Amino acid sequence: MHRKYFLIPLLAFSIPNAFGIAFIFDYTYDTNNFFTAERREVVNLAAQNFSELTINRSAITPSGLNTWSWQVPNPSNYNQTITITDPTIGAQEIRVYLGAQTFAESTLGQGGNVGYNASGTSEWIDLLTSTNTAQAYKPFGGNLSLNLSSNWYSGTDPNITPGAYDMYSIVSHELGHVLGFGLYNTVDAWDANVNNLNHTFTGSTAAIAYGGDLPLTTDNNHVASGTTFEGQTMIMVPGIPAGTRRHWTIPELETLVDIGYVAIPEPSALLLLLLGIPLLRRGKTI
Repeated sequence: MHRKYFLIPLLAFSIPNAFGIAFIFDYTYDTNNFFTAERREVVNLAAQNFSELTINRSAITPSGLNTWSWQVPNPSNYNQTITITDPTIGAQEIRVYLGAQTFAESTLGQGGNVGYNASGTSEWIDLLTSTNTAQAYKPFGGNLSLNLSSNWYSGTDPNITPGAYDMYSIVSHELGHVLGFGLYNTVDAWDANVNNLNHTFTGSTAAIAYGGDLPLTTDNNHVASGTTFEGQTMIMVPGIPAGTRRHWTIPELETLVDIGYVAIPEPSALLLLLLGIPLLRRGKTI
Protein backbone atom coordinates (compact mmCIF):
# COMPACT_ATOMS: atom_id res chain seq x y z
CA MET A 1 0.00 0.00 0.00
CA HIS A 2 1.37 3.40 -0.97
CA ARG A 3 0.98 6.40 1.29
CA LYS A 4 -1.34 9.19 0.13
CA TYR A 5 -0.62 12.86 0.58
CA PHE A 6 -2.61 16.05 0.29
CA LEU A 7 -2.06 19.52 -1.09
CA ILE A 8 -2.49 22.10 1.65
CA PRO A 9 -2.94 25.76 0.61
CA LEU A 10 -0.49 28.16 2.25
CA LEU A 11 -2.08 29.88 5.25
CA ALA A 12 -0.86 32.02 8.12
CA PHE A 13 -0.20 29.02 10.34
CA SER A 14 1.73 25.79 10.13
CA ILE A 15 0.99 22.14 10.77
CA PRO A 16 3.67 20.09 12.58
CA ASN A 17 5.81 17.96 10.24
CA ALA A 18 4.42 19.84 7.23
CA PHE A 19 7.84 20.52 5.74
CA GLY A 20 10.36 18.27 4.06
CA ILE A 21 14.11 18.00 4.39
CA ALA A 22 15.59 21.45 5.05
CA PHE A 23 18.32 21.68 2.43
CA ILE A 24 20.78 24.54 2.79
CA PHE A 25 22.55 24.99 -0.55
CA ASP A 26 25.95 26.57 -0.01
CA TYR A 27 27.72 28.07 -3.04
CA THR A 28 30.68 29.47 -1.09
CA TYR A 29 33.13 27.17 -2.89
CA ASP A 30 31.63 27.55 -6.37
CA THR A 31 34.81 29.34 -7.42
CA ASN A 32 34.13 28.74 -11.11
CA ASN A 33 30.87 30.71 -10.77
CA PHE A 34 28.99 27.86 -12.41
CA PHE A 35 25.74 28.14 -10.47
CA THR A 36 24.10 31.22 -11.89
CA ALA A 37 20.74 32.41 -10.56
CA GLU A 38 19.01 30.32 -13.25
CA ARG A 39 20.93 27.19 -12.30
CA ARG A 40 20.25 27.72 -8.60
CA GLU A 41 16.55 27.67 -9.42
CA VAL A 42 17.07 24.27 -11.04
CA VAL A 43 18.75 23.04 -7.84
CA ASN A 44 15.80 24.28 -5.78
CA LEU A 45 13.39 22.51 -8.12
CA ALA A 46 15.35 19.25 -7.86
CA ALA A 47 15.16 19.45 -4.05
CA GLN A 48 11.37 19.36 -4.25
CA ASN A 49 11.63 15.66 -5.13
CA PHE A 50 12.15 15.10 -1.40
CA SER A 51 9.50 17.50 -0.07
CA GLU A 52 7.47 14.64 1.41
CA LEU A 53 10.38 13.24 3.42
CA THR A 54 11.92 14.61 6.58
CA ILE A 55 14.86 13.70 8.78
CA ASN A 56 14.40 12.90 12.45
CA ARG A 57 17.48 14.66 13.77
CA SER A 58 17.87 17.43 16.33
CA ALA A 59 20.17 20.42 15.97
CA ILE A 60 23.90 19.82 16.42
CA THR A 61 25.57 22.67 18.28
CA PRO A 62 29.19 22.48 19.46
CA SER A 63 30.16 24.27 22.67
CA GLY A 64 32.84 24.16 25.33
CA LEU A 65 34.78 20.91 25.18
CA ASN A 66 32.42 19.54 22.52
CA THR A 67 33.96 20.36 19.17
CA TRP A 68 33.99 18.96 15.65
CA SER A 69 35.28 19.79 12.19
CA TRP A 70 33.96 18.84 8.77
CA GLN A 71 36.13 17.56 5.94
CA VAL A 72 34.39 18.66 2.76
CA PRO A 73 35.61 17.60 -0.69
CA ASN A 74 36.02 20.91 -2.53
CA PRO A 75 33.14 20.83 -5.04
CA SER A 76 35.21 22.89 -7.46
CA ASN A 77 38.35 20.74 -7.12
CA TYR A 78 38.18 17.26 -5.65
CA ASN A 79 41.97 17.28 -5.23
CA GLN A 80 41.40 19.58 -2.25
CA THR A 81 39.61 19.07 1.07
CA ILE A 82 38.09 21.98 2.95
CA THR A 83 38.03 21.93 6.77
CA ILE A 84 35.13 23.72 8.45
CA THR A 85 35.54 24.20 12.19
CA ASP A 86 32.65 23.86 14.63
CA PRO A 87 29.70 24.39 12.29
CA THR A 88 26.21 24.49 13.76
CA ILE A 89 23.49 22.65 11.91
CA GLY A 90 19.80 22.99 12.70
CA ALA A 91 17.27 20.24 13.22
CA GLN A 92 16.32 18.53 9.96
CA GLU A 93 18.87 20.64 8.05
CA ILE A 94 21.36 19.25 5.54
CA ARG A 95 23.99 21.66 4.22
CA VAL A 96 25.09 20.83 0.68
CA TYR A 97 28.20 22.44 -0.81
CA LEU A 98 27.91 22.87 -4.58
CA GLY A 99 30.40 23.63 -7.33
CA ALA A 100 31.62 22.46 -10.71
CA GLN A 101 34.89 21.11 -12.07
CA THR A 102 36.18 19.25 -15.09
CA PHE A 103 35.56 15.51 -14.92
CA ALA A 104 36.14 12.82 -17.49
CA GLU A 105 33.69 13.25 -20.36
CA SER A 106 31.50 10.34 -19.22
CA THR A 107 31.01 11.80 -15.72
CA LEU A 108 28.25 14.39 -15.51
CA GLY A 109 28.36 14.87 -11.75
CA GLN A 110 29.19 13.43 -8.36
CA GLY A 111 27.51 13.68 -5.00
CA GLY A 112 28.25 12.35 -1.54
CA ASN A 113 28.60 13.11 2.13
CA VAL A 114 31.15 14.92 4.28
CA GLY A 115 33.48 13.47 6.89
CA TYR A 116 34.11 14.81 10.36
CA ASN A 117 36.48 14.67 13.34
CA ALA A 118 35.20 15.27 16.85
CA SER A 119 36.21 15.42 20.49
CA GLY A 120 34.31 16.01 23.70
CA THR A 121 32.01 14.25 26.11
CA SER A 122 30.70 10.75 25.50
CA GLU A 123 27.21 12.23 25.03
CA TRP A 124 28.53 14.51 22.27
CA ILE A 125 30.32 11.68 20.50
CA ASP A 126 27.23 9.49 20.79
CA LEU A 127 25.11 12.27 19.25
CA LEU A 128 27.38 12.48 16.23
CA THR A 129 27.68 8.71 15.92
CA SER A 130 23.88 8.44 15.89
CA THR A 131 23.78 10.20 12.52
CA ASN A 132 25.04 7.05 10.77
CA THR A 133 23.87 3.72 12.15
CA ALA A 134 22.53 0.49 10.68
CA GLN A 135 19.04 1.67 11.63
CA ALA A 136 19.07 5.21 10.21
CA TYR A 137 21.16 7.66 8.24
CA LYS A 138 20.72 11.25 9.41
CA PRO A 139 23.28 13.30 7.45
CA PHE A 140 24.20 16.86 8.32
CA GLY A 141 26.18 17.72 5.19
CA GLY A 142 27.04 16.74 1.65
CA ASN A 143 28.77 17.85 -1.51
CA LEU A 144 27.61 17.99 -5.12
CA SER A 145 29.77 18.77 -8.14
CA LEU A 146 28.84 18.97 -11.83
CA ASN A 147 31.05 18.70 -14.91
CA LEU A 148 32.13 22.11 -16.20
CA SER A 149 32.70 20.67 -19.67
CA SER A 150 29.28 19.10 -20.24
CA ASN A 151 26.64 20.62 -22.49
CA TRP A 152 23.94 21.56 -19.99
CA TYR A 153 20.28 22.40 -20.31
CA SER A 154 19.66 24.66 -17.32
CA GLY A 155 15.96 25.33 -17.63
CA THR A 156 13.06 24.24 -15.48
CA ASP A 157 10.81 23.62 -18.51
CA PRO A 158 10.82 19.91 -19.42
CA ASN A 159 11.40 20.68 -23.13
CA ILE A 160 15.13 19.94 -23.10
CA THR A 161 17.47 21.24 -25.75
CA PRO A 162 18.41 18.31 -28.03
CA GLY A 163 21.91 17.00 -27.29
CA ALA A 164 22.10 18.73 -23.90
CA TYR A 165 22.11 17.07 -20.48
CA ASP A 166 19.24 18.00 -18.21
CA MET A 167 20.65 19.65 -15.11
CA TYR A 168 17.44 19.04 -13.16
CA SER A 169 17.76 15.27 -13.68
CA ILE A 170 21.46 15.10 -12.83
CA VAL A 171 21.13 17.28 -9.71
CA SER A 172 18.12 15.20 -8.60
CA HIS A 173 20.23 12.05 -9.04
CA GLU A 174 23.23 13.43 -7.15
CA LEU A 175 21.07 14.71 -4.29
CA GLY A 176 19.98 11.10 -3.90
CA HIS A 177 23.60 10.16 -3.26
CA VAL A 178 23.92 13.06 -0.79
CA LEU A 179 20.97 11.55 1.09
CA GLY A 180 22.73 8.19 1.25
CA PHE A 181 21.38 6.34 -1.77
CA GLY A 182 24.06 3.97 -3.02
CA LEU A 183 26.81 5.05 -0.62
CA TYR A 184 27.86 1.43 -0.12
CA ASN A 185 30.50 0.88 2.58
CA THR A 186 29.85 4.44 3.77
CA VAL A 187 26.23 4.58 4.93
CA ASP A 188 25.53 1.80 7.43
CA ALA A 189 21.77 1.84 6.91
CA TRP A 190 22.22 1.41 3.15
CA ASP A 191 24.58 -1.53 3.69
CA ALA A 192 22.11 -3.11 6.12
CA ASN A 193 19.49 -3.22 3.34
CA VAL A 194 21.73 -4.61 0.60
CA ASN A 195 22.10 -8.25 -0.35
CA ASN A 196 25.67 -8.26 -1.64
CA LEU A 197 25.36 -11.72 -3.19
CA ASN A 198 22.36 -10.84 -5.35
CA HIS A 199 23.11 -7.11 -5.59
CA THR A 200 19.62 -6.10 -4.55
CA PHE A 201 18.17 -3.56 -2.15
CA THR A 202 16.03 -5.57 0.28
CA GLY A 203 14.35 -2.82 2.33
CA SER A 204 10.75 -3.83 2.98
CA THR A 205 9.17 -0.47 2.16
CA ALA A 206 10.85 -0.25 -1.23
CA ALA A 207 10.09 -3.93 -1.92
CA ILE A 208 6.37 -3.39 -1.32
CA ALA A 209 6.36 -0.46 -3.75
CA TYR A 210 8.44 -2.23 -6.40
CA GLY A 211 6.96 -5.68 -6.02
CA GLY A 212 10.17 -7.33 -4.88
CA ASP A 213 13.77 -6.54 -4.07
CA LEU A 214 15.15 -3.65 -6.12
CA PRO A 215 17.99 -4.70 -8.48
CA LEU A 216 21.28 -2.84 -8.06
CA THR A 217 24.50 -2.54 -10.00
CA THR A 218 27.31 -4.88 -8.96
CA ASP A 219 28.94 -2.14 -6.86
CA ASN A 220 25.60 -1.60 -5.06
CA ASN A 221 25.79 2.14 -5.76
CA HIS A 222 22.96 2.52 -8.30
CA VAL A 223 19.77 0.92 -9.46
CA ALA A 224 20.59 -1.64 -12.17
CA SER A 225 20.62 -0.20 -15.70
CA GLY A 226 17.31 -0.43 -17.51
CA THR A 227 15.19 -0.83 -14.36
CA THR A 228 11.75 0.73 -14.77
CA PHE A 229 8.66 1.36 -12.69
CA GLU A 230 5.26 1.90 -14.29
CA GLY A 231 6.97 2.43 -17.62
CA GLN A 232 9.42 5.04 -16.30
CA THR A 233 13.16 4.41 -16.24
CA MET A 234 14.42 5.01 -12.73
CA ILE A 235 16.51 8.10 -12.01
CA MET A 236 19.16 6.30 -9.92
CA VAL A 237 20.43 4.12 -12.78
CA PRO A 238 24.12 4.73 -13.62
CA GLY A 239 23.59 7.07 -16.58
CA ILE A 240 21.00 9.57 -17.86
CA PRO A 241 21.20 10.22 -21.63
CA ALA A 242 21.28 13.68 -23.19
CA GLY A 243 17.90 15.17 -23.99
CA THR A 244 16.19 13.16 -21.25
CA ARG A 245 14.38 14.25 -18.10
CA ARG A 246 14.02 11.75 -15.27
CA HIS A 247 12.10 11.90 -12.01
CA TRP A 248 12.25 9.93 -8.77
CA THR A 249 9.96 6.91 -8.76
CA ILE A 250 8.00 5.60 -5.79
CA PRO A 251 10.30 2.62 -5.03
CA GLU A 252 13.39 4.83 -5.14
CA LEU A 253 11.88 7.29 -2.68
CA GLU A 254 10.89 4.38 -0.46
CA THR A 255 14.52 3.25 -0.25
CA LEU A 256 15.15 6.50 1.63
CA VAL A 257 12.41 5.57 4.10
CA ASP A 258 14.10 2.19 4.54
CA ILE A 259 17.42 3.87 5.45
CA GLY A 260 15.84 6.11 8.05
CA TYR A 261 14.06 9.09 6.53
CA VAL A 262 10.51 9.76 7.65
CA ALA A 263 7.55 10.14 5.28
CA ILE A 264 5.58 13.22 6.28
CA PRO A 265 2.19 11.91 7.41
CA GLU A 266 -0.94 13.17 5.79
CA PRO A 267 -3.00 15.42 8.06
CA SER A 268 -6.17 13.83 9.32
CA ALA A 269 -9.39 14.58 7.48
CA LEU A 270 -10.90 15.91 10.73
CA LEU A 271 -8.06 18.40 11.17
CA LEU A 272 -8.40 19.61 7.60
CA LEU A 273 -12.14 20.02 7.97
CA LEU A 274 -11.71 21.95 11.22
CA LEU A 275 -9.28 24.27 9.45
CA GLY A 276 -11.60 24.66 6.49
CA ILE A 277 -9.04 23.24 4.06
CA PRO A 278 -10.41 21.33 1.06
CA LEU A 279 -9.17 17.78 0.56
CA LEU A 280 -7.15 17.71 -2.67
CA ARG A 281 -5.44 14.44 -3.51
CA ARG A 282 -1.99 14.63 -4.99
CA GLY A 283 -1.09 12.47 -7.93
CA LYS A 284 2.32 11.66 -6.46
CA THR A 285 2.55 8.98 -3.80
CA ILE A 286 5.51 7.45 -2.06
